[in-house]
Amino acid sequence: MTRRQSMTTGLAESHQSLPVADENAGTYTGPMHRRRALEWLPIFRSVDRRRQAIQVARAVRRARRRAFEAVGSARHSRPETEGLGRYLDFDDGYFVEAGANDGFRQSNTYFLERFRGWRGLLVEPIPELHERCVRERPRSSCVNCALVEPQSAGRPIIMRFGDLLSHVAAPGEAPPEADPANWGWSPAYDVVVPTKTLSQVLDDAQAPRWDFLSLDLEGHEEQALAGLDLDRHRPTYILIEALEADERLPRLERLFAGRYELVERLPRDLLFRQTG
Repeated sequence: MTRRQSMTTGLAESHQSLPVADENAGTYTGPMHRRRALEWLPIFRSVDRRRQAIQVARAVRRARRRAFEAVGSARHSRPETEGLGRYLDFDDGYFVEAGANDGFRQSNTYFLERFRGWRGLLVEPIPELHERCVRERPRSSCVNCALVEPQSAGRPIIMRFGDLLSHVAAPGEAPPEADPANWGWSPAYDVVVPTKTLSQVLDDAQAPRWDFLSLDLEGHEEQALAGLDLDRHRPTYILIEALEADERLPRLERLFAGRYELVERLPRDLLFRQTG
C-alpha cells in the first residue's frame, strides 16, 4: 500500500472521529480545540490536506446515506428537520430553500424531497456549492444567484466563500487569504455572483402554489423577503434563521404586516404560518 493509499484509507476508517465528518450537523462535530489539535498533525498542516480530509469524509458518509436510503431508511437523511415534522407532515409539497449550500448539509428540505415526494427550488449563490447542489438534488431546480431587495436586483455582488458560513463580502473586510473559512479547513475566496429578487426567481421557474419557504442567508433574510411579492407569491410556512431572534422578531413581524404569525421558535430559526 502506498503512502497516499494509507492516508486515504486511514481517513475513511476513522471518519467518525474527524470534526469534518458529520453531514447532518454541518461542517464539524467536535469542539474547536479538537480541530486545532488536529492541525498539529503533519497530515493536516496544509489547507489542501484539510480539504482532502473533508472530501474523503463526506464521500464516505454520502455513500453510507445512499445505502440506507436504497433500503428505505431515513436514518442519515434528516439534516435539519427537527421541529418541522408536525407542520410539514404531508406528501407532494413544493418548497423554496435559499441558502441551499450543497443541497444536503443543514438542509430543511432534503428529507422532504427524498422521502415525501416534495419538489421545489433551491437557491445558492456560490457557484461551487451550486454545482454540488445540482448533483445532490435531481428532483429540484437549482438557481445560482443571491437574493436581494428590488432596488438591487440585476447588480452583481461580491460574496465570500466560507462553505456553511459563506456571506456577502463587506467593504473593508480582510482579504480572502486572511479569512479562515471553515475555521481554516477550507480556503476562502471571493466570487462575483448575479442577483435577483425572490419573486423574479419564482416567476422564472413558473413555480406553482407553494407550501414552504426556508431562508438561511447569514443575516440577509430580510433583504430577500423585501424582494418577495406576497400578493402573488405567498407560501403557507416561512422558516427564517434568526440567531438573534429577540432582536429580529419585531422587524419580521412589521415586514409581514399581519399576513404571517409566529407559530414556533426553534433552536436557530423562527417558523411563521400564513394567517387567514
